[in-house]
Amino acid sequence: MSHFTQIKTKFQDGKIIEKLLVEMGYKVVEHGIPVLISGYGGKTETANMVVTKDQFGGYGDLRYRKEGEVFTEVCDAMDRTKIFRPCGGYSKFKQNYALDVAETQHNRIPGAVSTVTNRLKDGRVELVTVAYVDN
Repeated sequence: MSHFTQIKTKFQDGKIIEKLLVEMGYKVVEHGIPVLISGYGGKTETANMVVTKDQFGGYGDLRYRKEGEVFTEVCDAMDRTKIFRPCGGYSKFKQNYALDVAETQHNRIPGAVSTVTNRLKDGRVELVTVAYVDN
């Protein structure tokens, strides 16, 4: 293990984070209030959601701590590749999160009827949504 890294994500929806981690095959332990978690070298961190290191063979647990409206991700820098390999990497995880948020927001619109997602050859994603609104 090298060191903890903290990445302040723009992740605001804990339910979507949890859903994506579960889809990758992880069991997520969720805490309503932050709990103290021990880490490398006796360091401690608080977390609202935890994926334990035994699930991905890592040096430390993957943790998400809610700070205001944003989740801060805490994990060992050397574990990042292992953790997000099942979904195609960390960039793909963030992309999947953004798509889920867009679809969730779209579905809240009165008259929303469809969402179409196209994955382009270069890795970009095209998201098209349709909603009918009465004037």
